[in-house]
Amino acid sequence: MTIEGKIAKVNYTLKNETLYLIHSEIPYELRGKGLGKILVEKTFEYIQEHQLKAVPVCSYTKKVARENDKWRDILNGK
Repeated sequence: MTIEGKIAKVNYTLKNETLYLIHSEIPYELRGKGLGKILVEKTFEYIQEHQLKAVPVCSYTKKVARENDKWRDILNGK
């Protein structure tokens, strides 16, 4: 995702239609603005729209997943 000309990203590994979300990163100069949560939620929306499953591995993706029951249906047994 490009924000103000900078790249924000969620790294993942795909296995059997499940995305293992292993790292999320917002450029240093953009941190503290709530963009990380938006990035992870957009990732979850993509997963949901494409009928995939997710396993949050990185601590931040786990935190966002725990904060909202909306994502419960995409979480693969977690």
